[in-house]
Amino acid sequence: MSEDIASARPYRLYDSKLKSNLPGCCYKTKGKALEGAARRLLWVKIGTTLEVLNINSTKLIAQFSKTPTGFRIWPKPGSHQWRQSDE
Repeated sequence: MSEDIASARPYRLYDSKLKSNLPGCCYKTKGKALEGAARRLLWVKIGTTLEVLNINSTKLIAQFSKTPTGFRIWPKPGSHQWRQSDE
């Protein structure tokens, strides 16, 4: 059963401080996962880093960090890494 969920919603949000996936943050598309991470970053504590992962290919898609002066996003939006299709 968990394999069916992983193939249907392969994009997950991972909290690097807690070292666990965020519950209920499973997405079908890369764009929705990036949007979900950006929205969730508004409500987390300073110093938290959220990672967008594809669990089928075990790839790190992006990192969103909250700092005292704002947000840090890797890779930068608009770079070639955001436009590549994730296989």
